[in-house]
Amino acid sequence: MLSNKNKNGTSSQKELLALSQPDSDLFEQYRAIRTSIHFLKDVGDQVFLITSPGDQEGTSGTAANLAVSIARQNERVLLIDANLRHSSLHTLFNLDNKKGMSEVLRKNVSLADVIQKTMVENLHIVTSGASAGNPVELLGSEHMQAFMADVRKAYDVILVDTPSPVKVADAKMIAQHSDGAILVISNGATTRESIVETKQILEMADTTIVGAIISQ
Repeated sequence: MLSNKNKNGTSSQKELLALSQPDSDLFEQYRAIRTSIHFLKDVGDQVFLITSPGDQEGTSGTAANLAVSIARQNERVLLIDANLRHSSLHTLFNLDNKKGMSEVLRKNVSLADVIQKTMVENLHIVTSGASAGNPVELLGSEHMQAFMADVRKAYDVILVDTPSPVKVADAKMIAQHSDGAILVISNGATTRESIVETKQILEMADTTIVGAIISQ
């Protein structure tokens, strides 16, 4: 399964199939998306948001596994937790979350202060930071534009974990800075109507869905 929980209901490192089960059938989906990103990168595409039509459909686990998979191909990868409302990537990678993207966008700290190394070579992470009361304003600010311009210069591939564009406007703000989107679909739970709505919202932000992952 893509999404495992510990006794407290939080994500655990069991979700990192790229480390624990690199030969699993599910991980083959990550390899396929990784190949697509490789070709898109050749034409200048670098930034890909990971999103879903609904909540708790496995976007963080997908973003983490895909990031690990790409980093293991000797690409410099930055994984960003842009879910400023309900973040989880710091839990997956056992990282500190006292300061992160929220603080950078508020200009309280510099980008260099929040980039964290992981156990995977070539993979760095920017966690969400403190919960933001105004995520749409932060993500739509000039500071966000500067932030994305800086990370494009430093990394080969940037993956951005976002909430559902159907539920909140956060993902639409981020989509303006992305080159494509990867959609996470929950098997048996995601409806066709919600997928169509997500696609339409992303297209309005000039973002094309470049691949999909089916989570269990």
